[in-house]
Amino acid sequence: MHSGDRIKILRMGDGLTQEYIGELLGKSQKTITKIESGKSHPGQEELYTLSHYFIVSRRWLEAGIPPMIEDGWGYASVPFKNWEDLPKSARVQRLNQIATAMQSLFPEFLKESKIKRYYRADIEDSLEAFFVFPLSSKSSLVMRVMHLLWSVMEDALKSAGVRLAKAIDVERDLAEFVHQSSSPASRLKSVIKLHRLLGIEKSTKTWKELNITRQPRCLEAYQNRTLKICRDILAKEIDPLDVIKTLKKLTEARINYTFEDSVDYLLSRKKAPLLKSHSEKVKDESSSDC
Repeated sequence: MHSGDRIKILRMGDGLTQEYIGELLGKSQKTITKIESGKSHPGQEELYTLSHYFIVSRRWLEAGIPPMIEDGWGYASVPFKNWEDLPKSARVQRLNQIATAMQSLFPEFLKESKIKRYYRADIEDSLEAFFVFPLSSKSSLVMRVMHLLWSVMEDALKSAGVRLAKAIDVERDLAEFVHQSSSPASRLKSVIKLHRLLGIEKSTKTWKELNITRQPRCLEAYQNRTLKICRDILAKEIDPLDVIKTLKKLTEARINYTFEDSVDYLLSRKKAPLLKSHSEKVKDESSSDC
């Protein structure tokens, strides 16, 4: 595998388009295509940005040196979150793309990461399961996989020679906390509980310390970013209700991303193209009446 393959695995696992990654790095989509195909290589600045964005080791991202995650856990939902919100034709297309990528890249990832065993937790009253891969003595990868891709996953595991160490059933409530809890503390407890039920809790001993040391900085950065956006919205006299409605639609920005849909783009324009202040709306309505 080359660095482009690893970027592609991370991108598709998170449901992102090449254009999204391009805007994140300040590069064109063509450049990302070249990187993922191996015709070009990401620079150190791009590797630094992506390793922090996806929370993976830069050594692994650049040269495939394991572990992918040095301390903690990685999480992926396959297909990605909000996949079911796509139109049916788009769902089929993206599912085929993910299946193809899993068939071609995932066995190589497993071999490169020196993963020898995996654990499976079937979610009750569901056609989904968690596949948990120990990456090191202090890290693991947790993947929630829909039944539509189980056969692809099993073929990849067989091809890489990775054996099943243990299989259990888990309650749906626990699965939901692992999958989409908005509270970092609740999610952390749930992921640790999942590992305990699988009998691999030793790898989670350092995770509570990670949560304590890193979360406040993440929270501060998030708060600063939110405050800046709020100030910019007020400065442009944009109706906050319009912002809320538009942001709800932007859930798909990480699925079918175009930069013109992003908050940064809206705020960079002298007049926001997708948002109008209440006063502008009144003007439009009165002029149409005339």
